[in-house]
Amino acid sequence: MTLVAPPKLVRDPAWERAVLGPFVERARRTFARGAPVDPRPTMIRAYHRVPFYQQRFATAALGLRDLHHRSALAAIPITRRADLAAGIEPFLAHPTEPFALERGWLGRTSGSTGMPIQYLRDPRTLAWFWAFLDHALSTVGARADQRPVVMLDALAHMPEYEAELPLFHGVQFYKRARAEGLSPQIVTGDPESLATLVGSAVRPALVLSSAFPMPSALREAIVASTGAPVLEYYATQETSVIALRCRAGAYHPLPGACHVEVVDGEVVVTPVNNPSFILIRYAPGDLATMAEGECACGAHGARIESLLGRTHVRFRGIAGEFAAGLLGPLLARLPVFEHQLVQHAPDRYELRYRGEPLAAAPTIVERLAQLAGCPIVLELTRVDRIERRTAKPEPFVVAS
Repeated sequence: MTLVAPPKLVRDPAWERAVLGPFVERARRTFARGAPVDPRPTMIRAYHRVPFYQQRFATAALGLRDLHHRSALAAIPITRRADLAAGIEPFLAHPTEPFALERGWLGRTSGSTGMPIQYLRDPRTLAWFWAFLDHALSTVGARADQRPVVMLDALAHMPEYEAELPLFHGVQFYKRARAEGLSPQIVTGDPESLATLVGSAVRPALVLSSAFPMPSALREAIVASTGAPVLEYYATQETSVIALRCRAGAYHPLPGACHVEVVDGEVVVTPVNNPSFILIRYAPGDLATMAEGECACGAHGARIESLLGRTHVRFRGIAGEFAAGLLGPLLARLPVFEHQLVQHAPDRYELRYRGEPLAAAPTIVERLAQLAGCPIVLELTRVDRIERRTAKPEPFVVAS
């Protein structure tokens, strides 16, 4: 199967309502009921239709009768990013609905947070997100109105565009660098992009943040500026939404979305709403702790108590290790063509970059000192070429 770029926007509201509408309504009912996650139907579907897991089940000596029991899940080996990097075809349910590829697309992550992987953006998976927006609004005691939904992207990862959302009450959707002049009901984006709301005249009903944890000071500034509650959610491109963060700081799995485990300190998820692209016990590459029982927010059940950063590169600090990827958003804002942050010691770092000369990088120094737990020295090294130990870019390196 050949990877293809995201397609041009297809404006076909009649098709969306007819084909995707029932999928969205089912998701809305699932969220409203707070339905528990049952991975067994996903395992059984994989047994009949997904080559990758047919082989896994055979190797683990798991038959169809075994998969009717929840205990069988723990016997299935964890799926790693390297498995997806090898190819998407074995993870597709066969036969695949024709529109899954005709109206969806095969994507590939950049690799900036680990090994680049392939994923299928089935349109039904996108539809799930619109039901999530209703759920998020209800969480803060609000309801959808006719104002637009705005996705902020201050880093301009993709071109700006707009579209109608027939499955989300027919409102307009905008992807913009800033939200001024749009009067949105919901603003979503990563924390760096949402920072543009501070001091603006935008007054949404809800601000949704993802990609990496939002600093508490930024959250407070956004709330003070917009008057809107800020909710953080945990998601990946390949799984869609996994969990919603509560006021106590824990991430509660979205009802009916994913079965969530933490195995040896690593998040492992089984999405049960992915119709064509099947993942079972998939490790997206995040470190976390998990807890059971009553949360400080009053909710009960299993939850991700804290997300501790990506697994692929860890820097050494005075008080312990920390995820190097936490510096990614700040590095992405630098006016350079390419960068590589190298740790030589807990208090000594080097930023290699290609581009115009940098006089200083005070925000990176400040953030590194906070994470390392000590004053740090950052050397700025302008180079013509950044040497790589592999064929892929390495934005973070621990010097041996």
